[in-house]
Formats: sequence, structure tokens, C-alpha cells
Amino acid sequence: MTFFAFRRIAVMSLGCLFAAATQASPITFNFTFSGAATPPPPAVATTTNPLYPKATIAAPSSTVITGSITFESTLLANPGFNSFSLPNPAVLALNVTVSGASAGNGTYGLADFSSIVFNTNGGTLDFSKQLVGQPTSGAPWGTAYNGTAGDFNLFGKGLPDLAPNGQNFFTLCADAGQSGCASLTSAINAATLSSTPALNHQLLATLAGLLALAGFIGLRRYRTSR
Repeated sequence: MTFFAFRRIAVMSLGCLFAAATQASPITFNFTFSGAATPPPPAVATTTNPLYPKATIAAPSSTVITGSITFESTLLANPGFNSFSLPNPAVLALNVTVSGASAGNGTYGLADFSSIVFNTNGGTLDFSKQLVGQPTSGAPWGTAYNGTAGDFNLFGKGLPDLAPNGQNFFTLCADAGQSGCASLTSAINAATLSSTPALNHQLLATLAGLLALAGFIGLRRYRTSR
């Protein structure tokens, strides 16, 4: 192998290493809100909050809201209180499906929402596991509707858009907040649900580093043999 071939391998390997190190790091969570959550959504909020000035929640309903949200993990504070006005580089994708409500059923996307809140309430969540039930500085995440367990919520743009709207902590209401309400029952990293393993960024960086090392070793041997 010629000197120029060794040099090309080394340069390409370093390029791969740099790309892997600077590559975006998206993380996707699949979520479910259910009107039949246990415990059910409260009849009246026990804590006032500027996010929910009208936090009077309807009785348990047949509404089910499912979907997925993709964050840029390097822009998602954990622990921390994240409030993102949309569009925002921290929120890469959002898909929401509403069913079982008396109105507002359908599928909605990122363009239908104005903001998103993701609050860990002082806890450092393990993003590789089910988020609901993980410890925070108060109640386990996702298990209380008074702010002591953090929050995850979506805020629609409002009428005439019928996307669901956050009306209380961990509680979404269909039909722009006018119809049946549902509370969070699950939020889990989509990667943990996949049976097909994928190369992560750290592994790619390691492989690129090994290629770079092999290229430089070969280059050194070539120079020594001359």
C-alpha cells in the first residue's frame, strides 16, 4: 500500500471521528395519555400554576391520546425544567393521535402545537427506561397532577385548530381543550421497544478512532520500511 493510500485512510478516519463526535443526538419517546388513568385525572387542580390558569379537569373519559416526540437530547435539560416554544431546535418531531373523544379525534403534528413542557422536578431521569414512576425531588414522575411530580405536556395552537391542549400537569384534553381529558400513563424511549439493535454514536466514534489508529500505524510502518 502506498504512502498516499495510508494518508487517505487516516484523513478519512479522522473525518468520520469528527462527524460522529459532532453528530446530532435525537431521542424519541412514545407516550400514552388515557382518560381511564389510575389514578384518574383530578376533578379540580390542587395547585395553581401560570401554565394552567383554568386547570379544572373533566371526569375520567374514554379519550386516548398516543404519539411520539423526538428531542435533540443535547438541548434537553435533565434534570431541569424545559419549556420550548415551537418551532424549536430542541424538538425535532411530534406525532399525536386522539381517539375516543366526543370531538377532536384525529392525527396532529408539530405544526399544530405552540409549545411543549418537559419538567423532571429535580430528578435525573433514566431515558433508557419507562419514565413514569421514576424518582424526582417530590412524587414519582408522572404520578401526580399538582406539580410535585414534574410535568410533560403539549399546548395546541387553539381554535380553529383542534389539536389537544394541556389543561393540567400530565393532562391533555381533546378538541383544543374542550373535550375529554386524558392523563399520562406511559412515556418510554422508542429505542427500548425495538428488537433490532442499532449502532449508537459512541460506538461509531470508537470504530472511527480504531480506523484512524490503524491508518497511522500503517503509515508509520510504511515510512520505517523505506
